[in-house]
Amino acid sequence: MQDPICLITGATEGIGKATALELARKGFKVVLAARDPSKAEAVRREVDLLPGVPAADVIAADLASLDETRALAATPGSTSSSTTPASSSPRERRPGTVSTPSPRSTTSRTFC
Repeated sequence: MQDPICLITGATEGIGKATALELARKGFKVVLAARDPSKAEAVRREVDLLPGVPAADVIAADLASLDETRALAATPGSTSSSTTPASSSPRERRPGTVSTPSPRSTTSRTFC
């Protein structure tokens, strides 16, 4: 079975960041949704430095925007270790690049 996945909003500071780090330590793959991609990337690097945890992902999204919230809702099942803006056009996915994942497909993965 693949690692369970948790999409965390507000993960760049405070309780959201603490939650992301703790869930990663417990073996969850964390997807960090944040307005500020640079702050989210800093948290992603912290997660990735933890021993034995799945690589974290970042999705740049402003949840105050209904369009970006809808786009974000379509993305959690298809991520790789990169920053993904919820509202950009599709591109090839490579770690460290900005791209948009394909629409979420039905899988046996667990989301929290």
